[in-house]
Amino acid sequence: LSLINALGVSYLYNHQIDLALESFLKAIDLKNKINYPHDLLKIYHNLGLTYTWLGDFSQAITAYEQSIRLAKELKILALAVTYNNLATIYNLKGEYNKAYQNCLEGLEIVEKINDNVLKRYDNA
Repeated sequence: LSLINALGVSYLYNHQIDLALESFLKAIDLKNKINYPHDLLKIYHNLGLTYTWLGDFSQAITAYEQSIRLAKELKILALAVTYNNLATIYNLKGEYNKAYQNCLEGLEIVEKINDNVLKRYDNA
């Protein structure tokens, strides 16, 4: 899954959006055969970014929410950027309350990460 995700990211940043979308969807399809949720949450995040670039905000929101769901299940805090991307989409759609809520979620994660870094530093 990591390789397919990397390929999709390469396509995305080379503006080959259709190939990026195809790669991410293929990787998600493979999830039934290979269960590695850490890669899968990154793939959903990248799929959300791809749909955003295509202007398909509904699909982007769905993909980002899948990424966040997996991150919560795995207790991974590092996806504040996913909340930021969701906030951007909601802002573009004029759904400012949802944009604000997603900004707050992302900020909370950043604060937790920084707090954990400070605690490790204090205990060193």
